[in-house]
Amino acid sequence: MWLYCHNFRAGLHHARRFVAAWTRAVCRVNLVVLDEALGAALMICSSSQPSVMAAKESVNRAFESSLSDSIMFERRLFHAMFAAADQKEGTDAFLNKRKPVFTHR
Repeated sequence: MWLYCHNFRAGLHHARRFVAAWTRAVCRVNLVVLDEALGAALMICSSSQPSVMAAKESVNRAFESSLSDSIMFERRLFHAMFAAADQKEGTDAFLNKRKPVFTHR
């Protein structure tokens, strides 16, 4: 009986150590994923709002329709974005090697 109880306690001890190590590893991974997600969100937020909305709408539409309809919709949005003032600002900033200042129009 003593051996059984002793092994049970040792098993609990090892289980607790394993759970603690696993938790530390998962927390590290979660922090890395969170940092990457925040970096991606900051990059998206620095873009032109109409183009981000168009890209989001295009992705959502892709889930709801066929491939050919989705490609046609994305093509139409892409061509429509050339009329935006932010497209001209983005192109000018790229050619002059500076950061764009979007007006979100």
